[in-house]
Amino acid sequence: MCRAVQGDIDVVLRVVKEAGCQPRDVSVLILSTLSDLHLKYKLGRTLLKREQRLESEWLGTSLSFYREANIRMICGAIDYARTQGIEQIEFAAEDASRSDLDYAIEWANACQLAGGTRFCFSDTCGVFTPEGVDHYFPAIVDTLGVRDGKLDLTAHFHNDFGLGAINTVRAVMHGATHPSLTANGIGERAGNTSLHQFVMVLKELYGVTLPGFKYARLQELRNAVERASGIPIQPHEPIIGEGVFSHESGLHTAAILVHPAIYQFIHEQDVGGTQRFVFGKHSGGSAIEEVLKKHERLLAAQGVVLSEDLVKQTLERIKELRESKIETGFSKRAVEDYYSNYQKLGIDEAALIELVLEITKAPTPVTTD
Repeated sequence: MCRAVQGDIDVVLRVVKEAGCQPRDVSVLILSTLSDLHLKYKLGRTLLKREQRLESEWLGTSLSFYREANIRMICGAIDYARTQGIEQIEFAAEDASRSDLDYAIEWANACQLAGGTRFCFSDTCGVFTPEGVDHYFPAIVDTLGVRDGKLDLTAHFHNDFGLGAINTVRAVMHGATHPSLTANGIGERAGNTSLHQFVMVLKELYGVTLPGFKYARLQELRNAVERASGIPIQPHEPIIGEGVFSHESGLHTAAILVHPAIYQFIHEQDVGGTQRFVFGKHSGGSAIEEVLKKHERLLAAQGVVLSEDLVKQTLERIKELRESKIETGFSKRAVEDYYSNYQKLGIDEAALIELVLEITKAPTPVTTD
């Protein structure tokens, strides 16, 4: 990945050479943008300088200038990468979901003619709706020849409103060839479209099973990414969250014991999960009785006889314990510890200032007698 700058492409070429590879062996993403907001207020001064215009003209210059200059910049970068032997070039447009559709097609067509092989359409701020996808993608797919194999198309969406998965599914249904996904949905701000949500929405809601995909390892993948990143998935995260196959409500647990499908659509074993009962203030006697029966032999060895009264006493005691955790501040401490640890994963402003002071601190002079 690099900016639409020759120097960035040169760095890529140097790294490829140092790795003992050829330019044709790699795929390079060259980044620009599409929305007028980004063009004028993010790239504006860069485009003015590139076009040998004065920076003082920034705010007074028309959007048409920035649009045209942007096309010249990205096409120049693609052309340069081609002359250096790079054959697979993805041209990525930030903030495409807030751009003018006609300009997006004009820009992408120019990139394609310059030698680009894949268009990455980005919903950078996560503001897309399914209807928005319906507006952009059919026109892009048809006009640029995506269905005919003339160009690949990536749907790269963020998840700021929780719509990343369904929007990506919608884009693929319209012909996008490459869904952009991340394990655990990790990404900037609210993250990107998550792998687990995308593949399971396709499988369970649309009946599309991906050949060779190991769905049963999704939970294992979640755990591995959590360990590597230090960022745990929230317990209620769909499909892979720690609590999504847990049942506490007495009404729910009683029904689950009759047939799991009554209150659980996804089979936990399909994604590597485990169904379990959680006992608290909403629990009922059925789940407790089921667990006691499961361990009946162990309890009998200790002289415990299962009875309706024992179930009742256990239920009352569980609810007392749950309330005591609230009274003793256990829940509050758990939340505070979570956010405290999360903040420590990165460097905040205060820590950054301390770091700079440490770096710039003059060494203490050493005196000798």
